[in-house]
Amino acid sequence: MSSVRNRKGRGDYARLRKSFDGNSQFMTGSEVHAKRRVVDRKHEAPEWFTDDKRVREFLLKQFPLMLNECEGIGKCWANAPCGTCRQRKTAGRWAVVIRLWFVGLRSDCDIEDAPEYQWKRRTVGSIVGHIRAALEGKRQDTGKPPTGNPRGRPRKKIADDKGRGEYPVLRSSHVV
Repeated sequence: MSSVRNRKGRGDYARLRKSFDGNSQFMTGSEVHAKRRVVDRKHEAPEWFTDDKRVREFLLKQFPLMLNECEGIGKCWANAPCGTCRQRKTAGRWAVVIRLWFVGLRSDCDIEDAPEYQWKRRTVGSIVGHIRAALEGKRQDTGKPPTGNPRGRPRKKIADDKGRGEYPVLRSSHVV
């Protein structure tokens, strides 16, 4: 109650007393302080998450470009336009979430509110979902299993003389 009164000056209280009773909830303060809710984890973390070497191998499998040299000559880290810097930044976030959320059992809010990270709300939850999908061998964007098809636009099939459709063989223009 005293902390609420300290925010208002004496003149403010004199003006407010003309409109409200001294025992009114507005005058005494209406702040509600609730305990932070702790939710039990539904999933267990793999035991190898405590081993730095295996975590590094896992991150290298997910982000193969992160050890390459920067394509933007070191100037692109802030906005991360090149693939190498983007993968380094994402792998660093994954490493923080693995270390603090999976192994350290800290809450999402504790990690997001930490001054050294300053992440937006729900960032940790999103990263946890991506890590779980990667652990299960699923795609990170949809959570579905990989299709096995090559990336990009499908190529047309050309029918051979037996009526079977086959992909064309790409050959160079000159023959040696």
